[in-house]
Amino acid sequence: MKDLSENLHHIPEIFLTAEQMLKEGYDQAALLLYECVIESEKDHLSERLAISHYRILKIQQYDKQNLEEIAIRFASYRTRLPEAYALDSLLLLIKIYFAQSKWDETMNYIEELFQLTQAMYSNPYSDETNLFRPLVYYYGMSFLWKHAVYDSQNLFEESQECIPHYQDLSWFEGLNKEGQKVVINFQKFAHANSLSLSIKLGNFTSIPEYIKYLKQNPNEIIEGLNTLLESSNQYSWNIQEWLDEFKIEIEQFQHISITMQSLNDAQSGLIQDIYHYRRYSIFFYKFGIYCMRHQNIREGISYILQSLELCLVFNDKEGIISGLSCIEPHRSFLNKNQEIKLKRLSEEVKKNEKNNGYMGFVPSFG
Repeated sequence: MKDLSENLHHIPEIFLTAEQMLKEGYDQAALLLYECVIESEKDHLSERLAISHYRILKIQQYDKQNLEEIAIRFASYRTRLPEAYALDSLLLLIKIYFAQSKWDETMNYIEELFQLTQAMYSNPYSDETNLFRPLVYYYGMSFLWKHAVYDSQNLFEESQECIPHYQDLSWFEGLNKEGQKVVINFQKFAHANSLSLSIKLGNFTSIPEYIKYLKQNPNEIIEGLNTLLESSNQYSWNIQEWLDEFKIEIEQFQHISITMQSLNDAQSGLIQDIYHYRRYSIFFYKFGIYCMRHQNIREGISYILQSLELCLVFNDKEGIISGLSCIEPHRSFLNKNQEIKLKRLSEEVKKNEKNNGYMGFVPSFG
C-alpha cells in the first residue's frame, strides 16, 4: 500500500476505492485506505483530504479509547468539507463531546452548526438537494442539542428558553415532504420536553399527561422514567403507581443491560450509540436511589450494582464514583451474592485505575 501511495497519481484512485469499500460495508478496509490518502495527500486544502478525515471519524466514532484524539485530529479539517459533510460532521462532534459531558466544546459546535444553517438558509444560491437531511433538521437540532446541554446541567430555565426555537418550524421556507415530517417531529420533541421540564421544576400535576405521552411513544420510555425518578428523588414524591405501569418495560431493561455488558469490547464496534445506552445505567442508578429512599435498601443496591456494570462498559468515571459512594454507607445490607458482585466490580475498577488514574479517592471494596 505504501508503494502505491508514494505515486501521487494513485491518490484519487485510492480515495475512490475507499469510498466504494465503505459503501459496500468494508469499513476497516476503507479505513486503511483513507489513512493512506491522508498520509500521501500533499495539498492540505484538498477536499479529498478533509473527507478522508471525516470518514475516519465516522468509522471510529465507537472507539472508546481513542475517540477524543480522533475528533481533535479531524476538527481542523471540518471547515474544508462540502456543506453536506460539514453539517453532518458538526452533529457528530456535538454527539461525541456531549457524551463526554464536555459542555463548552459541545456548545461551541452547536453554535457553529446554527451559524452554518443560518448562512445556508440566507443564501439564495445554497443547494439543499445534496444534503443528507433537510436543512430544517440541522437548524432544529442546533436548538434541541442546546436544550439538552442546559438540561444535563440542571439549568432548566435556560433549557426552557430553547423550546420555542424548535417547537414550530413551519415558517421554514422550501419545505418538501421530508422537511414537513421533520417539523412535525420537532413539535413532538418540544411537547415532550416541555412536560419533562415541568416535572423537573416540581410540577407534580404534569405527570399524568407525561405518562400518556410515554405510552404513545415507547422509544421515549427510558428517558421519561429517568425524568420521573430524578424528580421523585429530588421532591420526595411517591411515583410507584406509575412505575408499576411500566413493569414490563423495566423487565426488558434488565435484558438490554445484560446484552450491553456482553458488548464490553472496545475493538468490537458493536456498541452503536454510547449516549443512548448510557441512559440505562442512569436509570438503574436513579431507580436504586428511589428504592433506598423508600426503605428498599437491598433492592436499591441491586439496581446500583447493575448501573456500575454498565458504567464500567462505557468507562463512565462519574457514574462509577457515584455508584460506589452510594453503596458504601449501606454495606451492612449486602447479601452474599451482592458482596461477591461488588468485589468483582471493585477489582475491575482497580484494574482500570492504573490506566485511567481517576479512582484514587474512592473507598476500597476489596
